[in-house]
Amino acid sequence: MQVVAVVALAVAWMAIGRGLFSESGVDPRFELEAGGRVEANFEVYWPFLLVISPLLLITGIFGLLPYRFAPGGTIVGAVIASLFAQRVGTKLYLSEYRPALAGRLDTSLGAACVALAAAFTAVLLHLYGNRANALS
Repeated sequence: MQVVAVVALAVAWMAIGRGLFSESGVDPRFELEAGGRVEANFEVYWPFLLVISPLLLITGIFGLLPYRFAPGGTIVGAVIASLFAQRVGTKLYLSEYRPALAGRLDTSLGAACVALAAAFTAVLLHLYGNRANALS
């Protein structure tokens, strides 16, 4: 289950990235002016590239290791991915500039929920699997 959680977390991360770097719309009314570009860089793109991506990479690698607390890192990664996707979704100027972004964010939220559910299932299987072995 932990591998499923890590794969779903990777899908969530890739969906955010593909949405952020998708084609811009053809409507010139929604072009970002200089202030909008700076705001988008500081609030969305730089945190994605410099904070979220390395953090999700570390939690994904940590999630594949055979440690007892590995699913906890995947849970944290899924929560971070879903919160970031929701935060990007509130930037309406960015959704107007990149029309495919809204659909990618929906995919990301769905994949983050799957990662969260799979990681919690891995935790429960680990806890109750050890309990069953201890009782035998």
